[in-house]
Amino acid sequence: MINKLKSFLNKGHQRTILAKKNILFSFFIKAFGMVIVFTMISISIKYLGKENYGIWIVLSGLIAWSNVFDLGFSHGLRNRLAEAKAHDNLEIGKYYVSTTYAFLIAIALILALVFIPLSTYLDWQNILNTKVLDNETIKYTVFIIFSFFIFHFILKPIASILEAFQWPAISQFITLIGGALALTTIFYLLTTSMPATLTTYACVVAGFPVVSFMGASLYFYRTRFKKLTPSIKYVKTKYLKNIAGLGISFFIIQLSALIIFQSDNMIISYLFGPEEVTDYNIVYRYFSIIITLSGVIMAPFWTAFTDAYQKKDFIWIQKTMRTLLLLVGVSAIGSLFLLAVSNHVYRLWIDDTIHIPFSLSLLMAIYVTVFSLMNVFAYFINGIGKVKIQMLVNSCAAFINIPLSYFFAHTLHMKVFGVVLATTISILFICLFLGIQYIRIIQSKAVGIWNE
Repeated sequence: MINKLKSFLNKGHQRTILAKKNILFSFFIKAFGMVIVFTMISISIKYLGKENYGIWIVLSGLIAWSNVFDLGFSHGLRNRLAEAKAHDNLEIGKYYVSTTYAFLIAIALILALVFIPLSTYLDWQNILNTKVLDNETIKYTVFIIFSFFIFHFILKPIASILEAFQWPAISQFITLIGGALALTTIFYLLTTSMPATLTTYACVVAGFPVVSFMGASLYFYRTRFKKLTPSIKYVKTKYLKNIAGLGISFFIIQLSALIIFQSDNMIISYLFGPEEVTDYNIVYRYFSIIITLSGVIMAPFWTAFTDAYQKKDFIWIQKTMRTLLLLVGVSAIGSLFLLAVSNHVYRLWIDDTIHIPFSLSLLMAIYVTVFSLMNVFAYFINGIGKVKIQMLVNSCAAFINIPLSYFFAHTLHMKVFGVVLATTISILFICLFLGIQYIRIIQSKAVGIWNE
């Protein structure tokens, strides 16, 4: 058995071998990661209560919006390093890395100067549609989440470097450590007589990922990536354009994606209250098993597509894409299985008092399958850097998503089902255009905007 596994892992093109090894390691990491996520949800609801947990989901999601203000530099760094590696020209890497860190620190300072004063004037109780916490407690929690986010924002280039070297499994392992430390701490707090507060929860859950990334950065810059260690002497504005060329496009794509995917929690909380956010999050987290597993498979291929396209290896690209599209079919079957056992899982996982409508589970099964299909095309297009169509289509989808969500959820009284339906329609819209672009590129028929 072991010999057969070794034979399978070492068979094929070098980039395929590296991708298979990363996928194998990533499966183990993600398996532990899913156990942590599922356990964390159950424990968090016990620790905070249903409504407070819903508030946490919305607040942490809002802060995640600030991620787009790296202007896509993390993705730009990833692609530029992968291209440099493909052409055996890593000498330029230290300039790219140092310039990216300097830019992110500058952006982080600007975000802090703008967001912190602004957040003190907002009526968070009204925004979240809740009275369970006073406005000052929510403001303090927002400050804690944002502060840890700023540190994470500055530290995240290490993940881009690992992915540029086709080591996404290690990047995922860093995240896993942070999640495991947070889970262990919250579990311990449940066993003590300390009062359960949202601020304590925020310190633990937002803080440990920062500790994990800081430790990883110190380790890798002293060992494997010593030659890429950032230095102020290597900060050169002339390299900013090379990273930002792709970065601005990725920024718009990221911003659009956040509006499409992260606005759901906010809309649900505003229209129906934080408790409904908890119900939505339970269903989403359950079916996101499909997104997580497909993401494990997809993760190494972004950089692999960059390498293959730079070397004009279209045969490898077509063969790989066929395999990945077949896996979408497997994802659909997996979604149906999760749907069939969903009610039993909900009862075992959470609580008999929380009722999830079957119609919402059915729609979420469709949603994650369509999302997996979109990701196949998006990873190829992102990898080769032909992102203009994606940028425009994502922007259009983001523009229609919020009013469509409001129309379905509020006007047609579909509630949470309507929000998920609107997001699914938006993803289908994106998927259609990305699929057309892939076909045109692979057939050498992409001209004009389709090839930009």
